[in-house]
Formats: sequence, structure tokens, C-alpha cells
Amino acid sequence: MIAAAALALGAASWAWGRLDWPARTLVRGHLGDVAAAALVYAIVAGISGARRKTCTGVALAIAVIIELAQRHAPSEVGTARALTLGARFDPWDLVAYLAGVALAVAGDRGRARG
Repeated sequence: MIAAAALALGAASWAWGRLDWPARTLVRGHLGDVAAAALVYAIVAGISGARRKTCTGVALAIAVIIELAQRHAPSEVGTARALTLGARFDPWDLVAYLAGVALAVAGDRGRARG
């Protein structure tokens, strides 16, 4: 369920950016990062079956490592890399990743209760 919601949010943010609608940078950039971090959490949880705290830590670590790696990456990037790993370092992306993992954890808690 978390993965499906993350994929839907990611697809919507990508389409929003492609259509060049208002707030394109905010929606495509940051909501896409929220979706990506939630998807990473869902994948880690699904593959490992680890406890929520472990999945949270791993998902956040992956997101931070990817973002910090962008500080030293070449400025010219291809479309595939821009869609998967991002194009440039932005500290606000770290906030978006935190929000994405937090939403995924909240969804995971709700799923565990229901």
C-alpha cells in the first residue's frame, strides 16, 4: 500500500512538472522527493521485513547518501540519472526525504493497526 501510494504521488508530481503547471519546481522537485523516500522505505521494509526503526534508519541513510553524493557529481546529468538520483544538491531535499519517510512510517503504523 505504501509503495503504491508513493508511486502514485511520484507519477503525479512528474506529470505536474512535465505539464509545466504552476508551482512546477515545488511539486516536481519536492513532492517527488517525498514520494521517492516513501518508496525507499516501502522497499526496505518489504525486502528485509526488519523492524520499523531499522527500516526508517536505512531509508533515511540511503536518501542522505544520495543527496550528499550530488554535491560532488558533475553538473551535466542525463535524464535517467536526474529521475533516479537527482541532478543537484539541495538541502531542502533532505527535508522532503524526512517528510516522505515520516509519512511512510505513519502509513506503516496504520497498516499494522488495521
